[in-house]
Amino acid sequence: MDHAPFAFGPLVWRDAALAAFLLLTALATGAAAIPEPVGLWTFDIPTDLTHADVGNDLQLVGIHEAVEGIDPSDGAARIDVGSYYICDHDIPGNGGGSLVNEFTLVMDVQTFGRGLWHCLLQTNPPNSNDGDVFISIPGQLGVSATGYAFPRMLDAKTWYRIAIAIDNGTRYEIHVDGIRVLDGTPQSIDGRFSLDPTALFFADDNAEDGEIDVSRIALYDAALLAEEISELGGLGGMDHFVTAPYLQNVKPGGISIMWESEALETAYVEYGADSTYGVTE
Repeated sequence: MDHAPFAFGPLVWRDAALAAFLLLTALATGAAAIPEPVGLWTFDIPTDLTHADVGNDLQLVGIHEAVEGIDPSDGAARIDVGSYYICDHDIPGNGGGSLVNEFTLVMDVQTFGRGLWHCLLQTNPPNSNDGDVFISIPGQLGVSATGYAFPRMLDAKTWYRIAIAIDNGTRYEIHVDGIRVLDGTPQSIDGRFSLDPTALFFADDNAEDGEIDVSRIALYDAALLAEEISELGGLGGMDHFVTAPYLQNVKPGGISIMWESEALETAYVEYGADSTYGVTE
């Protein structure tokens, strides 16, 4: 969760008759220039699910199948328990070490139950020890070494965009749908959370990797900043609002809209006499 104080947004209109056509949209200020990923996999070719849009093709260990993604036009892969992908990423050592110490992994995923662990990233190429980023049985993101996102819980059968930003020695963050849910304990340079030339997706040494759908994976050779991750957007599973917009103080010549968001944001309201709106305040 972003550590900025809660933001409260009051807006007042002169014509209460327009209230039925108000649309509130919260936007972060200042679009960040996001670097291009060095690896991108979109799972849109049912007969070639390991195909890379950018970088090297993935290698499958075990079983997967093509399924519908976030919407009917989107492709995805369903990874079975005990199955995973091998990623040869070609990122040179960085962050002051011989291994990859600065990177960001972004995954669009959904799970199907809260009775199993789900592993997202395994940095040990032989898969001979515990994975490194999990969705726990209750639905929390993290691992004991870095801490877990609390009280944030991910729901089953819901698509999320999960971004893991790592700068070993300095920073360890997890974001969901553009919201930072974990400001975790930074790890050591060239330690457990650095990347060897090969990384594993959805692998764990003792099958704590329940069935999971993945629609998109993007790998960056830098630890993206919070504002850059916010620009990547989300899939709607995580609500940016702590308190959703609501109307109050209705008067003959005006009305107020109130909301509460997780971080300080600039917001605007579009309104008009019909569903085309047309006026922005």
